[in-house]
Amino acid sequence: MMEFRSYALIQLAIVVALGSISIAMIHTRPMNTYETTVRDLLAEIWVAANTPGYRRTLVLYLSRPLTLNNGTIILSQEFWVLGPFNQSGRFLRVPIVVEESIVLEGLVVLEIEGSSTGVVIVKRVTIG
Repeated sequence: MMEFRSYALIQLAIVVALGSISIAMIHTRPMNTYETTVRDLLAEIWVAANTPGYRRTLVLYLSRPLTLNNGTIILSQEFWVLGPFNQSGRFLRVPIVVEESIVLEGLVVLEIEGSSTGVVIVKRVTIG
């Protein structure tokens, strides 16, 4: 089950004019954005690349497409990743191997496996 995280900023204003009136406004912003999901995936790849025998099934929700190729992740939106991987625009150079190009969007399940050579094997798991 996917965990949805959010936080709320609660503002309470009390207006006093001919009596007391209270107004409460709740602003919510989901923490599960495209950028944080990509960073979560890259963190798992980093751990798997440095831990031989590492194996994990990862459930992600991506609001925009993400393409996995051998050695490259292509983002649909350019943003600075600030990670251990080389980035050139929307292209990230990562030590991954996939059987064929995978386009991820929406709710996806991935199997990530680390090898003794530092290369990470990524497979998409079919549900149902």
